[in-house]
Amino acid sequence: NNNNRRLSSGYEYDRVAVLQELGYWVIIYGAPLPLDTLPADKSAATQGDLLDLMRLYALNLTDHSLAMMLNFDTVITGPLDDAFNSLLNDTDKKALYGTNSNNQVNAGAIIVKTGFYDDVIQAYLSAPYDSVTGWDQTNTVGLGTEGLLSYYFSLDSYVYEPMMSSSSTNILSFAVNPDCGLPWECVYDDLWDSTTASQCRELDNAWYSFLHHFAEEKWLNHDNPVNTTLGAYYPNYFLGYCAESGSRGFRSIVLTELAPPVSPAPVSSAPISEAPVSPAPVVPTTDAPEPTDPPVYPAPVFSGNRPPVAPSTPAPQEETPPPVPTESGSSNPTTMPPHNVGVLAYTPLGCNTNVTPALDSNDCLASNLTLHSLLINSGLLGSTDEELTIPCGACYTVDTTDGSTVTVPGGLKVLGRLHFPSSANLVLNTTSVFVQGLWSMETPTLGNTVTISIYGNESKTLYPHDECCDDSSGDPFRPTCDLNCEGKKVLGMKPFAVAGGQLDIRAIDDTCPSWTKLRDVVTVDLTSSSKRVL
Repeated sequence: NNNNRRLSSGYEYDRVAVLQELGYWVIIYGAPLPLDTLPADKSAATQGDLLDLMRLYALNLTDHSLAMMLNFDTVITGPLDDAFNSLLNDTDKKALYGTNSNNQVNAGAIIVKTGFYDDVIQAYLSAPYDSVTGWDQTNTVGLGTEGLLSYYFSLDSYVYEPMMSSSSTNILSFAVNPDCGLPWECVYDDLWDSTTASQCRELDNAWYSFLHHFAEEKWLNHDNPVNTTLGAYYPNYFLGYCAESGSRGFRSIVLTELAPPVSPAPVSSAPISEAPVSPAPVVPTTDAPEPTDPPVYPAPVFSGNRPPVAPSTPAPQEETPPPVPTESGSSNPTTMPPHNVGVLAYTPLGCNTNVTPALDSNDCLASNLTLHSLLINSGLLGSTDEELTIPCGACYTVDTTDGSTVTVPGGLKVLGRLHFPSSANLVLNTTSVFVQGLWSMETPTLGNTVTISIYGNESKTLYPHDECCDDSSGDPFRPTCDLNCEGKKVLGMKPFAVAGGQLDIRAIDDTCPSWTKLRDVVTVDLTSSSKRVL
């Protein structure tokens, strides 16, 4: 699930377990609005846009006077008392926010008075939006948090006031200069002008100084800290935590042998079709006892100890939405609307819906489309880098029967159906398998064997077809995918992943029993000298 984090080495660890070990209380929220109920003018919104709106739940933490939204690339370099007090002491003002390089709201640095969540959500639903002219023809474009709040805050420039994202306010954010990249990407360019070089160095130094302090002060219970003398890539910028350019060069303090292993995160009773979750917001915990009752859908998923706060009493309402636990554990029907929570999940592809003949029918296999013909027709026979796609709505049969090896170096993406009949006899070599359609295998004929061998040392990324790709290229074998899609999922090396698809594998004949009754039960006295061996 999406609680897990994969390092560039391919090692995966549980972020929730890491945070809990450090004493944090973890809450996992889902998208506040369902994608299929948006107004027509918001139809361009992606699931990634809606998941990005999870940040807005900060506006609804009404047990607190103030809340703050932070990104991982934002660094707090000192106390923020002045900003907090200026906001608290001004009865009209509701938010202070940082800006990015386009002078729009930087959602990675926003301080808000809580309580206007419903107003912002209503603005998202009711304000007109056009992909060219933006929100209400203001030229503010974007259906995620930053686009929405840039428009919403502009409606009253006094109530929502920008704050400088600089060292003078004790907040530094990489959003102010995209040339600096993200801190864990180890970005440096010899062609930077002096202003950019100075700004990026200030940002990198602040972020890596914080990382180093965290490693020294909070990661004390782990041995073998990062040896910063080995990070020789511009150490005056990255302080020894980068060995080379790019995210692969970043030397994480979470080492393979030290991080808590991946374990199932607690989930609510939400159905599996609910939307994926994003990295969890965190708040420090105390020694409060564990909650006695698990969360109930559509509540957020709770993990760890809850801080003690006074119970809140909901005001009576004519229509009561499903109860949502507050931080105190009470149910406050006015706190949050239903939203998607639970596990990372995908749904069947829309392009396979209502196709004729149906993918799972024998009629579909009668099309006589074969894997060998696909390799030839797609021009990928012998290719070393392109992914082989089984097109949506189509059924292809594996026609290799002589035990030979079929190699697909670029990986195999099954959007339609790939079928292995009983006559199939081969070794299929590939670097990844992503099943978003149907993968079916009959019981092999006696003497036949199907071996799937996945090799390689490069990390692979899953692009959910409905969310990230389209057929604008006109080539069904090469769908166009947005490489920056919010819904993409890095799965590491040699993945075999089923995302919204289906496996139908018949390893043995259906009539072969998989269990049998015991003929008899015998009690054996193992205390006597004449022990019986069963």
